[in-house]
Amino acid sequence: MIDRQIDFGEKNDFPIIIRSMCQSRADNIDNARRAIHEAVEIKLFCEGTSTLLISDRLVKVKAGDIVLINPYETHATIDPGETDTGRYHIFMISLDFFNTSELDLRNFFFKHRKSFRTLITDGEKISGLLKDAVTEYENKEEGFRTALKGDLLLAFTYLIREHISEVSHIIREDEMHIYAVVEPALRRIRDGYADDLTVDELARLCCISKEYFCRVFRRFTGKSTMEYLRSYRLQIADIALKTTDRSISDIAISCGFRDPNYFSRVYRKTYGCPPKAGRRRGIEDT
Repeated sequence: MIDRQIDFGEKNDFPIIIRSMCQSRADNIDNARRAIHEAVEIKLFCEGTSTLLISDRLVKVKAGDIVLINPYETHATIDPGETDTGRYHIFMISLDFFNTSELDLRNFFFKHRKSFRTLITDGEKISGLLKDAVTEYENKEEGFRTALKGDLLLAFTYLIREHISEVSHIIREDEMHIYAVVEPALRRIRDGYADDLTVDELARLCCISKEYFCRVFRRFTGKSTMEYLRSYRLQIADIALKTTDRSISDIAISCGFRDPNYFSRVYRKTYGCPPKAGRRRGIEDT
């Protein structure tokens, strides 16, 4: 689900959305539709806990944490238990929000190939600025846009100084046209990884020949279509093992592995241990 042009609900010269104290609505891991968009998304958690899936990385957050979702990073909230719910302030910030030579987010992400850390647990200064921004946005007193923009400009300054990621997941500008071609297939895999997907179906979704699809898909992902699908299913299954008490067979089948024995073999080959040990490792890490 790509949303390059977000309806920010404000005039075009103020492209930002802020919502306060949103309830974390966890999706079932089998049904989660993962969002993807060009805007920078920030979540400042105020209460409770939550478990997020961001670019296939499991992120556990608690009150006081800040989550940064960079442009074109897939993300969803998953449901590891009834008590795992949180409340947060959310910011959706267009890459053109600041529009200054001092802070050009488009150049930051796409030209300089930088991105922010996903989880910030030591961002007290940033948290304070974000809370001030929420207050300005909600009260809308005279000059609130200037004050809000100043809060966020300083917050992003701290982010750039202290919270740059060592690994960038941002799509390069020269990859955008390839991404546009294979995106329907990537979305189909994200939303229907448990289905009996075939290369022919995915190629048809992209409106290109099977031969060309296989070539550009490998160029973009570094894997064949079936290798990517199997890897994606394994990542979802690994998360389910670590965050639910469902049986291994049930998880395997729900993630698209029709043969639980085959699932156990490929899981062991990928993670170096059988699924039962992977589940135990997840419990020990909590």
